[in-house]
Amino acid sequence: MKYPDHFTDKLVTGPFSKFHHQHRFQSACGKTEMTDRLEFVSPFGLWGRLADWLFLKKYLRKLLLERNKMIRLEAERALN
Repeated sequence: MKYPDHFTDKLVTGPFSKFHHQHRFQSACGKTEMTDRLEFVSPFGLWGRLADWLFLKKYLRKLLLERNKMIRLEAERALN
């Protein structure tokens, strides 16, 4: 069986006009490295873009980093 090297979450309904979260996996030095790519568009035109620029981009980046930290810790614990 060949495991997938990526998958994408796409928001169908919710607060964003577009929300695609791509996860890519690759082998690096005997470990698995995960890379996230997040594309999102807030509704409300100019006001939404302003909100993205002012705080949403920073907030979502921090959220992903914290989430990935927890995933790493759980994966490492499962190996031991």
